[in-house]
Amino acid sequence: MAGGEGLAGLLRAGNAGSNTAKDHVTVLDMALAQVPEHARPRPGDPDSPRVLARSDSAGATHLFAAACRKRGVEFSFGFPIDERVQAIVDLIPPECWHPAIEDGDELRDGAWVAEATGMIDLGSWPDGSRLILRKERPHPGAQLTFTDVAGHRITAFLTDTRPGVIPGQVAGLELRHRQHARVEDRIREGKQAGLRNFPCRRRRAQQRPSRVCRLRSATQSRPQTVISTRPTP
Repeated sequence: MAGGEGLAGLLRAGNAGSNTAKDHVTVLDMALAQVPEHARPRPGDPDSPRVLARSDSAGATHLFAAACRKRGVEFSFGFPIDERVQAIVDLIPPECWHPAIEDGDELRDGAWVAEATGMIDLGSWPDGSRLILRKERPHPGAQLTFTDVAGHRITAFLTDTRPGVIPGQVAGLELRHRQHARVEDRIREGKQAGLRNFPCRRRRAQQRPSRVCRLRSATQSRPQTVISTRPTP
C-alpha cells in the first residue's frame, strides 16, 4: 500500500518463475480482499477509488495487465530494454526529453524522460497503455551495460494511467514508478524477519516467518503513516 504495509504474500515452489502471471494475479486478488470495501476499485465507475499495481519487468505480462484492467486497477510495470527500445531512443527529438524530477518537484540531475507510446507496437497490451522512457548519465564508477545507449542508462515502464491524471505529466509518472524501488527495503526487512531461512522442509515451517514478515511490515508502516499525516501544529 502507499503507506508501505504488506497486504498479501504467497508461498511458492522453489522453481517458480519470477514472471509467473498466475501467481501475480493470485496475490493481486488477495491484496484487494484486504483493502476496505469503500477503497476497492469499482470497474466502470468513474468515481471509483484509484488503485495502482506497480511491478518491475517480471510483472510485465499480458495476463497480469489484463487482470489489472478487469479489476479496475491501474498498472505501472517495468518494461524490458530490448532491441526495439534501443532502436528508438536516438529517434526521439531532443525537445521531447523532459527533466526527471524528485520528491518535492526538484529536478533529478542528469536524467530525462520521454513518452514513446507511438513508436512501438503496444497493440497486444490493454487499450490506453503508454510507454515511458528514462535516460540517465551513469553515476561515477558505474559500469555500462549492453542496454545503455550513447552513454546513457535507459529504463522503461508501461502504464495505463491517462494523460493529465498525475501532476508533472511523464516526469510525474516516472517518479511514481521509480518509487516502487522501496520494495528493496521491504525485501531486506523481510530477510531480517526470517525470510532468509527459506526454504524449509515443511510448508508449515515456512508459513511462520512469512506471517511474521507481514506483521512486521504492518507494525512498521502504521506509525510512519500516522507521523506523515499528522497536521503541523
